[in-house]
Amino acid sequence: MLPVVTQGHEASGTIAELGAGVAGWAVGDRVIPSAGKACLRCRNCRRGDLTNCLNIQLMAFAYDGAWAEYTVAQAGGLTRIPDNVPFDQAAILPKDYVQGGTPSRRGVHAVRCRRARWTASLSPAGSSWSG
Repeated sequence: MLPVVTQGHEASGTIAELGAGVAGWAVGDRVIPSAGKACLRCRNCRRGDLTNCLNIQLMAFAYDGAWAEYTVAQAGGLTRIPDNVPFDQAAILPKDYVQGGTPSRRGVHAVRCRRARWTASLSPAGSSWSG
């Protein structure tokens, strides 16, 4: 039997708490989380290809999603939201658009953010997640 989890995978919010060793982020930062957590152990993760993790845990399936009061995210899977972008729009925008249209690769592999508090989520009818 699968665990009961709260649904929602297109999210934006603010960081409520950081795990030990997380650098470059602060409580209160406005972020978009990745829709999944990479295992950090498979061959793809070991070479830095977290997007194509062979054992990815998907938000709203393996752990509580964006409709929960809190969810978790890996620091390397966060995208900073500019102050001029509202949360409800940021949740459904492709990450590269929020970052100014420049595709980016993340080099953060081993640090994780814990208990991020999402202050807004959007689109239960669903747009597709990019990232």
